[in-house]
Amino acid sequence: MDRKPSSPRVRTAIQYDPRCRGLYLALAYVRIPKEDRSGHDLYGFVAGYSGGGCYEDEFFHVEQRHGVFTTYTSSYGTYWDIERIGDHGLVGTPLKREVESILDSVQTYLFRRWLKWTEEGLPELQDSAKRRLNCTRRRVFWMSSGFNYGLLEFMSSGSPISVCFGQRADEFRLSMRRRRAERRKKRQSETGHEPSA
Repeated sequence: MDRKPSSPRVRTAIQYDPRCRGLYLALAYVRIPKEDRSGHDLYGFVAGYSGGGCYEDEFFHVEQRHGVFTTYTSSYGTYWDIERIGDHGLVGTPLKREVESILDSVQTYLFRRWLKWTEEGLPELQDSAKRRLNCTRRRVFWMSSGFNYGLLEFMSSGSPISVCFGQRADEFRLSMRRRRAERRKKRQSETGHEPSA
């Protein structure tokens, strides 16, 4: 019996900086329970900045067994191409029709709601997505409800795309708070007003 849900929930993460490279990361995936109930298969699509002025995009499969991510395999077409972390034995095998359908649906979702291709063939956020995230002038690190942050940590060591969320995001927010506090303190000292208790 096929245990795959008819319409699994798509989880998404976006990293965007309008003052630098623009789109750093757009990643979406779905979780499909394994038939033996030992974990899940995560199928998704990721696009973003890979360094040196270059951008990449790929389909991926990540295996999760008993709550632990074990393998990360990527595809650029109709075959699994690279075992980026671990060895699942998929490289060189064609994508099954049902898997291809899942991957296509995730990519379609990402481009329907979040992304577009520029005239240069690069991934970029849609204008409507920028308005939703309020990121036309500010850096944004956004994850949808239920997104597994551990997936980014796991994929980061093998992905060609920068998946630097978390600590860097926290450091950025902290530095912005410090700068705002310093500016406020400076204004108060210049005007002679003491901060209220």
